[in-house]
Order: sequence, then structure tokens, then C-alpha cells
Amino acid sequence: MYHKALKYIFNNKPFCNDVFFLCFAVGLLLLSIKLPIFFLFLFAYLIFIYKKTKYIFPIILLSIGVLFSFYLQSNQRLQMEEGIYEGVFEVVDSKENYIVLKEKRNILVYNQFSLKSGDIIEAKIEISKFKEKRYSSDFDRTSYYASKRIYNQGKIISFKSIGHKVSTLSIRQKILEYYQTNLKEKSYAYVKACFFGIVELEEEVQEAYSSLFISHILTISGVHILFLFHIFNFLFQKIFKKEGSVFSIGILFGYIWFIGFPVSAIRAFLFLVLSYFNRFGIVKYTKLDIWSISFLIIILINPYLFYQMSFILSFIISFILIFKDEFNCFRIKFMKSFFVSMLCIFSILPFIIQMNHQFSLLGILLSFIFSFILGKYLLPFIFIILVFPVSTYEYVFIILDRILISLNQIFFVCKVPSLPTIFILIYYFLFIFLLLTLASKQYKIKYFVMFF
Repeated sequence: MYHKALKYIFNNKPFCNDVFFLCFAVGLLLLSIKLPIFFLFLFAYLIFIYKKTKYIFPIILLSIGVLFSFYLQSNQRLQMEEGIYEGVFEVVDSKENYIVLKEKRNILVYNQFSLKSGDIIEAKIEISKFKEKRYSSDFDRTSYYASKRIYNQGKIISFKSIGHKVSTLSIRQKILEYYQTNLKEKSYAYVKACFFGIVELEEEVQEAYSSLFISHILTISGVHILFLFHIFNFLFQKIFKKEGSVFSIGILFGYIWFIGFPVSAIRAFLFLVLSYFNRFGIVKYTKLDIWSISFLIIILINPYLFYQMSFILSFIISFILIFKDEFNCFRIKFMKSFFVSMLCIFSILPFIIQMNHQFSLLGILLSFIFSFILGKYLLPFIFIILVFPVSTYEYVFIILDRILISLNQIFFVCKVPSLPTIFILIYYFLFIFLLLTLASKQYKIKYFVMFF
């Protein structure tokens, strides 16, 4: 009976072509929590939904689920009181600058000692609260660490090692140590960024990638996931002579779990899985449906990810890519690709400015070339290093870093202060107007002038 019900749902997909209505309501709800002015938009949207569709009850039910998940992970409920705590803690994560300890709750501790993932310690820790935002555009440490399920910070007063526990993170640490031993500094940094999701390149290099709008090269995203999917699929077909999509998806899930579920990788993986299973059944979800379902799955699991910059950038760009053919007004392949690249950059420009307080005008224009070259050749090259880790590759990354730093220095960089919320809202109002104009094929120069 349950099997037949599930099969019916699977074949006749619910809310097909309309999942975005649910997704948009949840997005407005989460914006309203941080910016109460959006409650007005949410209220108006619910009236629109009530008149336009029959989805008001599913939206309310979904919103309750999101709010309940938000409550379960809220800082006020999970924060420890400030003071001195003694007990047995496990190092559940270890980075260059900090570690995460766990007793009943996760605690961020700046790494004063050589502790590694899996270490068990008996320690005395001074717990303190994360500093609140001092102004609206300030970095929100509380929400950022809540998205990583870390609600407390502390300082180790004294500790004693009492053992070591084998875990996924400790195995990952051992693998990273292997690559660190066999590779030189820059090669190791690129391998760690592109396949382990840990970006710890030199500050100048990271600034160059950001100013040239090619930071996505260093982020495990759709390009990386599809690249690995095709490799696993190819190997499975060659070895077993069978179609290996399900096998490849299983391997990819294990990989994403192993590297700690970075949000851009989860989004790309959900796209891949939902697109694969979407082939079965009587009806099919659209790309926008798949985008919306991926959004809702991630938000229901961890609503705090909605406020994380990697989540925002990943979903905005993927949204633009879904409709790239609707907006494009060029026939030449190069110009089409260049135009899509420009749309992606302008779709996230306010967030890039909020992060870096600067942007490069030439970087915007030339980012397409860098993205094409690095996206096509750098990732396969780093994969070869992953398989055959030797120190002879170092000179390639030395030259690459020098080129990017030099370009960043000679490009005209605009320094921009923090943008007020009203400016960002006006910017996106004009940007959406521009997209609607492009979609309606009304290529009037005054619309472009208005936006720029």
C-alpha cells in the first residue's frame, strides 16, 4: 500500500512547475527574521498566493517546519553560559587557526596547541559569547558559526591528552598530511582548496581571485561535482561495462560527506541527483523546480545556511544559469558566453562588494577569459596532482600566482564602503527589471543605461 502511494507520488510529481512559489515564500520568511521590513513583502506575497494558487496551506506548513528547525538550532537555546568549564572533550575539527571541541555542544577554540581531529582531551575551558554585530553590514559571526552548528567560543586554560578517536575528520587530516609531505607549499594549497574545500592560499592570491571574480574556481561547486561524476562514470563503464550513474552518485555522496558537506557542493550534488531521478515518472520537474527543491531541502536541514555567503552566491548564480538562454541576445557562441558571465557577476556584485569593499572594472570585463582558461585546464591539472602527488608541479602555481597578483595590481580597483540595505534593494529592483526586459526581447539602450 505504502509502496503504491510512493510510486504514485514519484510518477506524478507534486507542485510540478510551481515549487518556486513555496521556495520564494520561505526565502521571504528567512529575510524577515533578520530584516523585519520584509514581513510586508511576505504578507503581500501570501495575499497574492491566496488569490493566484491553492498553495497557501503547503506554504504555511513548510514555514512552520523551517521555523521549528530554526528554533532547534537557535543560539539562545544552545549557547552555554559564560564561565569556566571542566570535562572531557573531543577535537571534532582542526584548521590552521582554530579547532572545534565537542562535549555536548560544539565550541570554537583558537588553536593555541598542536591538537588534531580525533584527539580526546581532559580540559579546563573558559567559555565566552560571540561578539554581536556593531552595525548592519558588519560580519555576523553568530549566524556564520550557527550555520556550522557552532554556538560557543572558548579558550583552553589547561588540558591533558587522554586518547585519540578514529573519525572521518581524523582520516581526512591524515590524507592531508600525506599530500603536505609529498607536495610543495603552493601545490598543496591548491589541492586542499579544490578537492578538500579548505581555502588557505596566501592573502594576496585570494584577493586577486576575488578581485578578478574567479573565486568560484577555488570552491567545490557544480563544475567540480560534474567533473568528478563524469570521471567516476567513465571508470565504472570501462571496468564493469555498465551504466554507472547510481554508483557515481553514491561515490560523490561519500566524497561530499568526507569533506564536511560544503554548501555549494551540496547544492550541486542535489541538482545532479534530482536531475537524474527526474528522468523517471509521468511528469518531469523543470530546472527551476529542481533549483527550488534543492533550496528547500538545504533550508529545512539547516536554516542558518540561508545567511551564509557561499549559499547566497551559489544559488543566485545557479538561478541565472537556469535562465541564461532566456536573457541572451547574442548568436555568436563567444559573445553568448561572455554575456552570461557578465550577468552572473552583476547578479552577485553587491555581495562581493560587501565582502571585499572593492571591485575591479577590468576584472569584471576580463573575468570571462580567466574563468574559461582556469576552469578548463586548472581543475584537471590539480586532479592529476591528486592522483600523482609529486613536487615537480610547484613552478606552475608559482607562475600562476604571480600572473594573477600582477594583473590585480595593474587593474583599476574601485574602493567601495559598506552598502546600505536600501541601496542593495534598489540595485536588485533594477537588475530584475533588466532581466525581465532581456527576457521580453526588448533590447532598448535606455534600459541598460538605467541599470548601469
